[in-house]
Amino acid sequence: MTQTITDQRRPNELRPHPLNKEIYADCADTDLIESIMTKGILTPLLITQDNLIISGHRRWDAAIKAGLEYVPVIVSGIEDPLEIEECLIESNRQRVKTNEQLGREYGRLKDIYNRKFSRQGQRLASEIKGKESLRPTHRLAADLGISKATAHRLETVVNHIDHLLADGQTEIANQLRQLLNSNVHAAFITTKDDIESPLMINPPFPKDEKSAEHKRNVQIVQEAIDRAVWSIQSIDNLISDSQDFARPLAEAISTLVSFHSKHFRRRDTRFKNLLADNNAKLNDDNRLLREEIASLKRALDAKRIAEPKLPNVMVEHSL
Repeated sequence: MTQTITDQRRPNELRPHPLNKEIYADCADTDLIESIMTKGILTPLLITQDNLIISGHRRWDAAIKAGLEYVPVIVSGIEDPLEIEECLIESNRQRVKTNEQLGREYGRLKDIYNRKFSRQGQRLASEIKGKESLRPTHRLAADLGISKATAHRLETVVNHIDHLLADGQTEIANQLRQLLNSNVHAAFITTKDDIESPLMINPPFPKDEKSAEHKRNVQIVQEAIDRAVWSIQSIDNLISDSQDFARPLAEAISTLVSFHSKHFRRRDTRFKNLLADNNAKLNDDNRLLREEIASLKRALDAKRIAEPKLPNVMVEHSL
């Protein structure tokens, strides 16, 4: 049985766990700082025996900014690094999280399970099999309150964001992060397209190949994007009586169009050949958008809202 001890520590004696920054990357807000300045820390921090914080990173940050001399702590007897990481994620179960944070939690929990499995082998597998009817990845996703399919999409997009950041493509990574936190499915489609067509991501323009034909191809795509943006604006106007329901969809579509637009602008003279292959993918995106709009119409009908005929948002592509 793991023993715990209640004690006090100076804030500068404590160390934040690096996993907390990797997953949550947050700090104390003004309200929390003011609360701790007036009321103190009501819930002790959970730390290891060597002063590594497991739970309470925002309270610790607020205590430093509030100038507290001591903070209450509970010293846990947990020593296994994997169990400490698992406990850190578990202690954040009730917090409101972004889609990116959920994806990072799932990825790390899967990594913890794999490392435990490699260390303990079949014994761990037999224990899980005896206790759970779900496969391990399904169980991990269920613990986070999401489906296995959603967990897979989140993990895929998060890994791609990290890949873009490692390549120095910070602006694209931030756009993908924004899209992920508003619409998981749209972010997954965009990520899947980028992974399957790596040559289409940010290739350099050869100076001697900026031909008139290339400029024409870019203009064709830009016109298609402009038509899509017009369609989005039309949808937004038609459903102005139900803004709370419709606006998240319109914003997600707008972000997706903006993301693809920046990719189109960076493509080199290979664009002409690649565009033919990309037409099928863009048509799939159009189909998904039409399905989303059809679903929206059904929901609006259920609310007895009269609406005019929606414009056709199918984007035509030609070489």
